[in-house]
Amino acid sequence: MNEAIVAIISLVIGAFLQYIFNRLNSKKEKLNSLLSETCIDYLESVTELKFDTNNREKQLSRYLKAKERIILFGSKKLIDCLYGFESTSKILDNEQAKMKFVELIKAMRISVFNESVIAYKIILKILFSE
Repeated sequence: MNEAIVAIISLVIGAFLQYIFNRLNSKKEKLNSLLSETCIDYLESVTELKFDTNNREKQLSRYLKAKERIILFGSKKLIDCLYGFESTSKILDNEQAKMKFVELIKAMRISVFNESVIAYKIILKILFSE
């Protein structure tokens, strides 16, 4: 009888712990997905602001919303890199802006994928053909 009670209690505790861990994992995956979408929105909005002069108000709104979400969901490193890029001209036509933009992309990769094995010069070459 005691063995049956212990087995039932073990099953209940095991099921409860599995439920808790699944919920935590699901929440983490959802936040990671939101951050990933936010990073893509930000990068696209920066590009649109530079190259597309139509519908400026909509582009600026998208840009500002993406920055707000990065501040909300991003790591300290990501926010610091965003600040670094935002402190430049943001036009991507000078070395400082390009450097800070590449640093921001690397911080996004760390935050979303937990990796940053791509070298600075590779990202620079791919983005700016330099």
